[in-house]
Amino acid sequence: MMGLIDLGNTRFKWMAAQDLGQRLPQARVYAQTHPAVAAAAQIMATQAGGSWRIASVRDATFNARFCESLKSLGAEAVEFATIPARPEFPLAYADPSRLGIDRYLCLLAAYRAFGAPVIVISAGTAVTIDALGNGPVHLGGVIFPGVSLMRRSLAAQTDRIEIGAISNQPLYGQSTSECVGGGTYWAFVGGVRDILQRMRRDLGQTTPAIVTGGDAGLLHAALPQQLKLDAWLLFRGLAALAKKTQIQQRR
Repeated sequence: MMGLIDLGNTRFKWMAAQDLGQRLPQARVYAQTHPAVAAAAQIMATQAGGSWRIASVRDATFNARFCESLKSLGAEAVEFATIPARPEFPLAYADPSRLGIDRYLCLLAAYRAFGAPVIVISAGTAVTIDALGNGPVHLGGVIFPGVSLMRRSLAAQTDRIEIGAISNQPLYGQSTSECVGGGTYWAFVGGVRDILQRMRRDLGQTTPAIVTGGDAGLLHAALPQQLKLDAWLLFRGLAALAKKTQIQQRR
């Protein structure tokens, strides 16, 4: 059994590769204490043993502790995904290793499914929007705070700001909580919509845009005609990269 793990900034997700497209990945918020150890224990409690392929945006210390914990709990093999020396398409970054592995994997999966051009939106703690142009070639992208991060930032940097539920989305808020809810929601949706329109002017109006991540459902509900929702996008890319690596190793 090959398992797939996504170690994000706020949450971690995992699933069996055989369940891609059929079962949604399991997801948890990191524990406040010993987050790497606790995450490994939660994953191995549901899927013991096997080999694991991991996409992580966490730092080296966290990754090392997580890897050690997985192995101590019975994982047979653990491998962290990295951007290949020869990626599937040229990357816009002068130093490709500085591009987040999550962004590369999502682009890889989108390209395998839709070809180029294609736009990939990952809506999580941060929102990343990347464009893959004809060639294919990675043109670059943008990063800005996700809706939850915007709300937490307001709460942390101001006095007497009340943060309401994320479902609170009025245009005409009649309390501070409602104003924050509506303002952050429409900034989130409006920012994505505007960038998407600008990218499509360059790439073509029919360019597919794929959205994934923890807040993907919220974004897709607001822009259903403009976005395709894929909860497995990163995992598809992780599985594709693992398969390609295995093939190359056999040669």
